[in-house]
Formats: sequence, structure tokens, C-alpha cells
Amino acid sequence: MSVSRLRSTPVPPDTCAMLIEALEVRQQNFVRQLSRVRRRPSEPGVHDLRVATRRLIAVMDLMSEITEIPLLQKKRRVLRRLLKGLNALRDAHICSMALGRLRAAFPSAGMVQRSIRVQERDLLRSVGRNLRLFDVRGLRGAITEAENLFLAIGINSALASAHRAVLMGALASAYARVVRRLQSLQNTDPSTVHRLRVAFKQYRYSLEILAPLLPWMNATTRSRLDAYQTAMGKIQDIVVVLRGMVAYESRRPVTGRMALIEVRQYLLRRTEELMKEFRANADDAYRFWKF
Repeated sequence: MSVSRLRSTPVPPDTCAMLIEALEVRQQNFVRQLSRVRRRPSEPGVHDLRVATRRLIAVMDLMSEITEIPLLQKKRRVLRRLLKGLNALRDAHICSMALGRLRAAFPSAGMVQRSIRVQERDLLRSVGRNLRLFDVRGLRGAITEAENLFLAIGINSALASAHRAVLMGALASAYARVVRRLQSLQNTDPSTVHRLRVAFKQYRYSLEILAPLLPWMNATTRSRLDAYQTAMGKIQDIVVVLRGMVAYESRRPVTGRMALIEVRQYLLRRTEELMKEFRANADDAYRFWKF
């Protein structure tokens, strides 16, 4: 074989090096977003920290497909607990902002918004305390251990193709979950969209990590993935607002609940519209698997 022929043959990415780089980049982003929210827990900051946390967990999950790393798994559980608190705060932010936009048309929404803001302040104190106590040094130690382990594993070139097969298998399993959720969609049940959204996000994060192995993962595909997820997110945001209203109403007499009928009806109609729009394009998910 000629030298020019050898040079033209594509070299498969080093899977261990790829995962190490992904872990390092996502750890740095997590710490950066954590510091940002520690200084000022704004709605955009909380959102970005939640995304950074999920993306870091996604790398840990892919690494665990190749080998067990007990310390890294321990830190994964810590991140999951942190994420749970962040999710509650994010829901309060969504409710407060949405109800604020509705106050002009539905003045009664202001009552719920004031109640949500009280919850929001309580959650801010709780989440802020957890963020201040988060052991960044311990996370760094676990990540360093994982990186050293994968450097050692990567020396064995005979395992390289096996690692790629394992990772592609994990990606295929994640996509299969998306398809199962897609096939279970119900036109009038937003919870089925939420389950699809959760599975889709997990698949998308894996796609982003494994992009060096996937030539079709280009800017256009990334944009389509984002649009698909955003469409589901709009539905979930309204579900969160309705859930906040139900919690508010459960603590009020019947007369207080009657005042919210119009805003509830509006939100239910809007949910129906968004569900119809998403369902019309839901099968676009089949375009996100190309092998």
C-alpha cells in the first residue's frame, strides 16, 4: 500500500482520549457555572448549571459502560442530588416568570405568582447552602482518578475497537428508549411528552459526547436536535405552571380557586395547541439515527 493511500485512510478516534477530553471539558464548565450561581442564583444561571450537571453526568455514564469507577459513581450520586434541588428551583422560576407575563390578561395570576415567589426564596436559601457546601475538590479528585484509569486503559490498542462497539451499543440503547417513548405518545397526555423529553435529552447528551465517532453530527443536526427538544420543553413549562397553580389552590378555599378558572382554561388550551403542533412533527425523531 502506498504512503498516500495510508495517509488518506481515516484514523478512528481514540475512544478513551475522547472520553477523557469530554470529562475534563464538562467538569470545567460545571465548576464555572457552579461559581456563577454561587455568586448570583439567577434563572439563566440555574438553567445553565442544570444543563452542565446533566452533561457531566452523561460522560460519567458512558465511562461506566467501559469500566466501573466507584469514586466517580459516588460523585455522580452527589450530582444527582444537587440536580434534584436545582430542578425544584427552576420550576419555581418558570412559574414566577410565566405568571408574571399572564398578569396583564389575568390579574388573578398575580396571587399565585406572589405565593410562588415565597417558595422561590425558600428554595434559593436551600439550594444556595447546598451549592456552597459542594465539594469541588472531591469532584476534581474523582475525575483525576477516572482520567488516569482511562489513560491506562487506552494504552491497550487491542481494546480500542471493543470500546467503540460498547459506546455505540450504549448510544443505540439510549435511542431505543427514545423510540419506545415516541411510540407511547398520547395526544392528550403531556406526561408522555415529558417522558419522551427525558429520554431524548439523555440520548442527545450522549450524541454530543460521541460526536467525533459520528460524521453526520454537524451543525444542522445539532440545530434540529435543539429545536425538537425545545418544542417539548414549551409543553413541560406549561405543565409546571399548572402544577404550581394546583398546589396554590389546594391551600385556598373554593372561592379562591374560582378566581383562577380563566387562567387555567387558557393554559389548558395552550397546552392542547402545543401538543398538536409537536405531535405533527414528533416523528422527526427518526431522523436522529444514522449509521
